[in-house]
Amino acid sequence: LPSPVLEYSPGGLASLLIHELAHGTVFFKNAVEFNESLAEFIGNQGAQEFLTRHFGADSPELREFKDDLLHEKEVAAVFKELYDRLNALYLGEQDAPTKLKLREEHFIRGAQRLGAVSGRDMREPLNNAVILAHRIYHNDLSDFSRAYERSGRDWEKLAEHAHVLMNK
Repeated sequence: LPSPVLEYSPGGLASLLIHELAHGTVFFKNAVEFNESLAEFIGNQGAQEFLTRHFGADSPELREFKDDLLHEKEVAAVFKELYDRLNALYLGEQDAPTKLKLREEHFIRGAQRLGAVSGRDMREPLNNAVILAHRIYHNDLSDFSRAYERSGRDWEKLAEHAHVLMNK
């Protein structure tokens, strides 16, 4: 592990480790977004279960992790809105110089919104790569959550039926 990871909260560290282990368990060729979303769900849900067992259902560690997940959802909503705006711009009929000018305006406004939601300045400037990377790792995970509940919260059943979700 890179040394900064050791400073993560117990929930953040558990989520990261479980996420990475999930890649060795369930993997679909040529399905990067799906694989990352599934691993993200498994990491987050697995971390909550770990924290509940290790620290207790009313623990500050679990509360902190759940608060972090809610905050991540707020940030993800801003990224999604920015992605949608940029996608519409790129598909639009303006010429390339106009698109580039408007794109920069979207990046500036997006960084301001992200700063307001997160309470801190962006560490890196916004660009297409940052937005796409965020999209890959922070998709809506509700389909996985519903499938996990329908499987009786059974990890093996979820893994066995992951292909159904992928083809949805």
